Amino acid sequence: MSDSASWVLQAALAAYLKDRQPKLAVYDDVPDGAAMPYTFIGDDEERNAGGEGCVASSHQIQLVVVSSKLGYKECKAIAGTLRDTLDGAAINVPGFNQTDLTWISTSYRRHPDIATQRMALIRFDLELHAT
Repeated sequence: MSDSASWVLQAALAAYLKDRQPKLAVYDDVPDGAAMPYTFIGDDEERNAGGEGCVASSHQIQLVVVSSKLGYKECKAIAGTLRDTLDGAAINVPGFNQTDLTWISTSYRRHPDIATQRMALIRFDLELHAT
């Protein structure tokens, strides 16, 4: 279940964001030359949350915002929009029942290799239970 749960969650999350925030570019794999700002789906930590007779996984999934604007204003505005859009959201993840997405944290930093880029890393938590 683990690999498919993680991938199905990622695809469902991208579709949910594209439907509710159509002006925001959301990528799984950022194409070369992508216009900024954009968001991509980052790290996903998955853990066993099941028990006897229950197939379930707990996920902490990260969204990353990348901006080339000076300062953090644009980056923080987009991160806030993503947090507001996703915190408490009930996303349709095919083949799974889920708990609502819960916002955990947001951190801001400069891109480690490109000094002119700013980044926001937004983490969410949820559980998926196989149907």
